[in-house]
Amino acid sequence: MKQIIKAASILLFTLIIFSNINCEKDVVNQAPYKPVGIYPKNNSNLNSIPLTLDWTCVDNDSETLTYDLYYDTKTPPDLLASDLDTNSYSNFTAESQGKYYWKIVAKDEQGNQTESDIWTFSIKNLPPTMPENPSPEDNSVDQTTTTISWECSEPDGEEISYDIYFGTSETPELIEENYTQKTYELQNIKGNQKYYWQIIAKDINGNEVTGPIWNFNTIFLKPEATYPVNNEQNAAWFPKFTWNNNNSGTFTYDLYLGTSNNPELLVSDLTDATYHSDRLTKEQTYYWKVVAKDEESGKTAESPVWSFKVFGDPVLGTYFDVRDNYTYKTVKIGNQTWFAENLRYNLEGSRVYDDDPENEAIYGRLYTWYQMMNGEEESNTNPSGVQGIAPYGAHVPSKEEWYELINFLGGIDIAGKYLKAEGTEFWNTENEGTNESDFNAIGGGLYYYLGESSSYYGKGIHASFLSTSLNHENYYSVELFLLSHYNNNIWRDFYTAPNASAISLRCIVNN
Repeated sequence: MKQIIKAASILLFTLIIFSNINCEKDVVNQAPYKPVGIYPKNNSNLNSIPLTLDWTCVDNDSETLTYDLYYDTKTPPDLLASDLDTNSYSNFTAESQGKYYWKIVAKDEQGNQTESDIWTFSIKNLPPTMPENPSPEDNSVDQTTTTISWECSEPDGEEISYDIYFGTSETPELIEENYTQKTYELQNIKGNQKYYWQIIAKDINGNEVTGPIWNFNTIFLKPEATYPVNNEQNAAWFPKFTWNNNNSGTFTYDLYLGTSNNPELLVSDLTDATYHSDRLTKEQTYYWKVVAKDEESGKTAESPVWSFKVFGDPVLGTYFDVRDNYTYKTVKIGNQTWFAENLRYNLEGSRVYDDDPENEAIYGRLYTWYQMMNGEEESNTNPSGVQGIAPYGAHVPSKEEWYELINFLGGIDIAGKYLKAEGTEFWNTENEGTNESDFNAIGGGLYYYLGESSSYYGKGIHASFLSTSLNHENYYSVELFLLSHYNNNIWRDFYTAPNASAISLRCIVNN
C-alpha cells in the first residue's frame, strides 16, 4: 500500500512540473493599447494656440512606454519628436490660424508599438491681446507727461492698428483712428485736470479688442510769463503784463511787482491773465511773479520770480532810401525801429495833401491801401512780412505791430500823447502831445474818397496811418490808426475805399 501511495505522489509532482513549463511557454509580451488624445479634442476649434498636447496610453505588461509625436499642417503628419518619456508635449509651434494634424506612436520596452488615430484641431484667426500696461499708470496723479503709451500684441503676427479715445469725460471721445504706434503724443493738455483714455486694438481680419478705460490727473502747473518774458531788456514804459495759466478750472490771480527779487503784492484777485501797469521808471530793473488760485479746489500755484528792464530813451537813427536818395529819421522804441517821419516815396498815383508840393516835404505822401501793398496779400502777423512800397530792408506794418507800439506806450487811451509832436506847429490847438517817443506824429490829414465829393481833409486835426490788415466783418475795410489834436487817444479806425482813399504811411526797419 505504501508503495502505491509513493508512486502516485511522484506522478502528481511530475504532472505539476510539466504543467508549469507549458504555461510559461504560452505567455507572450503584448503591444501597448492605442493612445488616446486628451487635448486638444479631435476636430476642435480653438480661439488660442494650445500650450501643450496631451494624450494617455496603457501598456498591457505594465512596461515603461516612450512616444513618437507626429505633428504638421498636412496629413499624414511628419515626425516632430521621438522617444518622449512623458505623455505631454509643449515645445511645438502653431504660428497662425489653420488646421493642424497630430498622432502618437506608443512603444514598449520590447519594441512593440501601437499607432494612434490621426487627430486634428483648427486655430481660428486670433484677435489682438488686451491692451495693457498703460503709461501714465491708471489712477496716477500729478502727471507732467504729454505722451501716452500701452502694450499690445497680435498672436498671429498680423499688423495692429489702434483707435485712441481721450478726453475729460468718463466716456472719452475718439481722437485718432487706425493709429499704428503704441506711443501717442497728446495735444493741448492742461494742468489740474483729470483725463480718461481708452485703446481699441484691431487686426487686419476685423478682430478687435476694447481695452479698459484708464485715467490720470495732471499736475497743477505754474503760471508762465508771456510779457515781459524773463530777462527782457526793452520792456514797455507801460508794460501790459500777460501770462499763461495752462490749468483747467476757474482762477483768480495775484500779481507781485517790485525792484527787489522779493516783489510785493501789486494787485489781487484778477480774473484775467493780464494787467496793464502804470508807467514804470526808465532803465529800471523790476521783478514780478503771479500766484494762480483755483476757486473750486482752493489750490494755488506760484510762478518763479521773473525780471525785466524797462526801455530807456528812444534811440534815434537814419535810413537811406536808394530809390530817391532820401534819408529818413528813425527811432527805436522797445524792440521796434520805426521811421520817425511819413513815407514820401513818389509812387505813381500817390497824392500830396491839397496837391501842394510844399506839403510833401513836411507830411510826406498819401497812399491807397492797394498802392501800399504793391500786390502783396493782407497780413495780421507781427512782423507783417509785407515789404509793399517800403524801401528795401524795411516793411509796412500790420495792425499787430501798431498794437505793440501802442501797448508799449500805455494803451489806446494814452499812447497818442507820447506819439504826437509837441505844440501847434503841426497840430491845431489843444494838442497835449509830448513826443517823448520821438515818433513825431503830425497832423497830415488824408484824402477822403466820396466820388465827386472827394476831398483832402484833416491837416492839423488828424494823423492817420495805414496797416496791412483788413477787417473782414466790415466790408473788407482797411484797418488804420488815427490820432487827433484834441485828445491823447489813438483809435483803430476803418475806411471802405482801399483803392481810392489815401492815407499816410510809416515803415518799420526789419530786425
